[in-house]
Amino acid sequence: MLLEIACFNIESCLIAQKAGAHRIEFCNDYESGGLAPSFQEIAKARQLIKIPLHVIIRFKKDEVKLMEEAIWFCKKFKIDGVVFGVLKENSIDILSCVKLVELARPMKCTFHRYIDKCLNMNESIEHLIDIGFDNVLTSGGKETALEGMETIAKLQQSYGDKINIIPGGGIRPDNIKQIKQITRCTSFHSAALDTISKNADENTIKELLHVINS
Repeated sequence: MLLEIACFNIESCLIAQKAGAHRIEFCNDYESGGLAPSFQEIAKARQLIKIPLHVIIRFKKDEVKLMEEAIWFCKKFKIDGVVFGVLKENSIDILSCVKLVELARPMKCTFHRYIDKCLNMNESIEHLIDIGFDNVLTSGGKETALEGMETIAKLQQSYGDKINIIPGGGIRPDNIKQIKQITRCTSFHSAALDTISKNADENTIKELLHVINS
């Protein structure tokens, strides 16, 4: 079982690492659903974080040129993985994604929750497999993973041996057990936010870990 924590600042990265998270997805701007951190922040996170560190490569506009520059930077600084996605009319932009995955190697590549905007999720997952993505983060086309867990379960059953399906979206200690049981996934994604500080919460992360490992 693997628990990935979405961290929206350096402080949260350090909290997640201390709490025992298996991997960090480093982002910026929680309200926007996660945008790319600055190059300075990425370099600092790499210096401080010893567990696997993935960085989201997403901007307010899906400009492939900006994504290429950010991926190059991550590669230079030995980041473990990058998280990105490009769509074209509610389906996978295959040419752009092929280009970005090839550029990113040997880093791991995760397709983010843009998958939930796709009109045909099964076809889209098949495209991601053909392109060579390692992981796909999804809430099953719904607002939260809890609402979309039946769809996630079908995706896991059909494609889980070819790409790592990661449920994400509103995952908390009080629902992760049900999501785990229904989906049969082995990786989970949560921000584990403290509602007051808006940082990752150490106790919440420990609770999540306890549940998925029990």
